[in-house]
Amino acid sequence: MYKYVIPSLIPVVGFFIRGISGFGSALVITPLLLFFYDLRTVVSVVAILEIISTAYFTVEVFKDVDRRYIKSLLPISVIGIVVGAFFLINIKADLLKRIFGVFVVFFAVRIFIINIKSFGHSRKRWPQSITYIAGALAGLLGGLYGTAGPPVTILLENQMESKINLRATLTFYFYMVDIIRIVPYLYAGMIGKEQLKICAILLPAAFVGMITGRLVYLKFSEVFFRIIVGIILLASGILLTVF
Repeated sequence: MYKYVIPSLIPVVGFFIRGISGFGSALVITPLLLFFYDLRTVVSVVAILEIISTAYFTVEVFKDVDRRYIKSLLPISVIGIVVGAFFLINIKADLLKRIFGVFVVFFAVRIFIINIKSFGHSRKRWPQSITYIAGALAGLLGGLYGTAGPPVTILLENQMESKINLRATLTFYFYMVDIIRIVPYLYAGMIGKEQLKICAILLPAAFVGMITGRLVYLKFSEVFFRIIVGIILLASGILLTVF
């Protein structure tokens, strides 16, 4: 029974974060669910949860999306998703789990470094080539681990001034990535009755987290939020790498 009861609480945290920031749900949910299910199941389940629970929110923020970045990022991301899904299907799951643990630790450390540095300095815009690189890496990570967030988030945080446009653009981009990566998962037979059963059990918690995050995101301290996320990711990444 623990296989379903305890994991059903995890999406509350992940989708609370997504409700606040527009991204980050998979970065929290995926490493934690890996303690209960195999990587292929987790990646498939998280994709379905994100598509269902963020649909209305994605439509709601669509008017604020910066379409220039979507047009640049999505085409190259599709290629990365196909390559990532191929690796997911064909590489030993235990190895992928440990690699993902290292990746999570790296991103957690980056969060702490950002909070140590001073804010408010002028930023130099990166060239278009960086956009293509970020899109390719995001697609690869999205297809392989379901976590397309870090490359594109780092890119757009640097390129965009408006937090509203940033949040909306991230939300729409990740929603499209989730839809696209479902296709190779279905083709490979990674989504069946067991995965749908797990989704049904976790979905109420995902809705609770998403709605709560949306209600409080304007009142939440960004620095405090990032520190909490960093702690969760760091602990999860270390455990996944060691065990």
